Amino acid sequence: MASVPVVPLWVCGVATQLLSLSLASFGQTLQRYSHRAKSSQALLKGGGISLFVVSGPISMTSYLWAPISSITVLGALRSPLLAILALWFLGEKIDGKCWHGICLSVAGSWFGVLSAPKEKLHPLSNPMEFYTPAVVAYLSAVVPSYLVMLVVVMRSMKFKQMIWTIPFLSAVSFNVQVLYSDVVGRLSLTGFEGPRFWSQPSAVFVVFVIAATALLQLQLSVVGVDHHPPHRLIPVANGLSAAITFVQSVFVVHEFENISN
Repeated sequence: MASVPVVPLWVCGVATQLLSLSLASFGQTLQRYSHRAKSSQALLKGGGISLFVVSGPISMTSYLWAPISSITVLGALRSPLLAILALWFLGEKIDGKCWHGICLSVAGSWFGVLSAPKEKLHPLSNPMEFYTPAVVAYLSAVVPSYLVMLVVVMRSMKFKQMIWTIPFLSAVSFNVQVLYSDVVGRLSLTGFEGPRFWSQPSAVFVVFVIAATALLQLQLSVVGVDHHPPHRLIPVANGLSAAITFVQSVFVVHEFENISN
């Protein structure tokens, strides 16, 4: 009897993330399209937001199977999908220069996936092992600054500024969420100890951070897409996320330290 080939975990992670990206793109486009359908605006907007919400847990699942740097760069693939959806559903015009940029971002995305690490970092037996000096220093600098900026921006929000402020706030919160989702993935390599394990304060805090950042991203997405087409808003967020991922992967969690080339 022929043996069944084993699919590498990182392939499962990439496939899961592609499904999540597709759902999120359709959801945000549907939310934007709802502004043109006055008779069923609430239904369409609710459906679009629901698709975006569903995409979140699917996205976080992908980080259980593949390293951060292999997954986050896939965000660039949303650019062509959002552009096509904008053409079909929103009636937007995409000029030639935009398509050139989209093609380059797609090529860069796949190059990143193929050259990034395929195996996750060493397993964690306790969430506290995640807090290395580099991680503590990074979070201590990023989180307070982010919270202050979030309050200031949301109080003085101007719609024209959202094209930059919403993607930046979303990218930072997303990457913090990714860090903690990766913690769950590394813990899963050693197995969980059941309810007793997740009753520990450190484990509860991991779940809290993932949930809180997910809710924040949902709010930012709803506000941003209500005032800007997603094919303009999301690529900015993806580009910023990729830059932050590079910093996190290389200097904070050191995902590339075992790669010779």
